Amino acid sequence: MQWKEVSTIYPDQYVLPTILDPHIEDNIQYVDKVALVRAIQDPSKAIEEFLKCKGNNIV
Repeated sequence: MQWKEVSTIYPDQYVLPTILDPHIEDNIQYVDKVALVRAIQDPSKAIEEFLKCKGNNIV
């Protein structure tokens, strides 16, 4: 799924995706494709998930 699709489907929400297809330009990593793990409704839960993220998972 394209990142733009995720942000359109889940506007103003926290999401936990796995980055599938990043690319780097000028030392900046851009996220192109992601696999959505789940949406997170509670901001405090989003912070907890963010602190546990490893590898290609982000919040």
